[in-house]
Amino acid sequence: MCEASDIRLHNGTILFFLLQARPQELEKHRKALLAGTLDDPAEFKRMRARIDEAMAPLEEAAMDRADAELIRAEFAWAADMLRHACDRAVWLLDGNATPKEMLAAQAQELIDRYQILWLARNRPGGYSDSVARMEAMRDDYLTPVIPQAASGDS
Repeated sequence: MCEASDIRLHNGTILFFLLQARPQELEKHRKALLAGTLDDPAEFKRMRARIDEAMAPLEEAAMDRADAELIRAEFAWAADMLRHACDRAVWLLDGNATPKEMLAAQAQELIDRYQILWLARNRPGGYSDSVARMEAMRDDYLTPVIPQAASGDS
């Protein structure tokens, strides 16, 4: 999915950068990050479709393990995070095209699922630190300020 652009980030991908960066930071770096084919919301919609294609075989995957269902849930959650990154990019590029209420609801659902997955593999004590970036992402949608679509990039 991330090879769809020439953007190379140190220790990360454009989709996970989009999930973690605040709207002000995204807007500040938008011209450099979303140059070329990634300045078009349609490209992120195509990425979303490629994520769907990549995940299609998951249900048929034969895993002879005690934690097979948990592994499926973890992969499904990761794919949903990538889909959310695509939706967040569309929000950044065309602020009013994607309702922030929908994004906030998606983010909360991802957080809720993440807690279940976290507790299945980790101690409860580290969860609040781990989930903090996702909560910040969700809170971005709950604020009255939304990113502005390109109108004369500076």
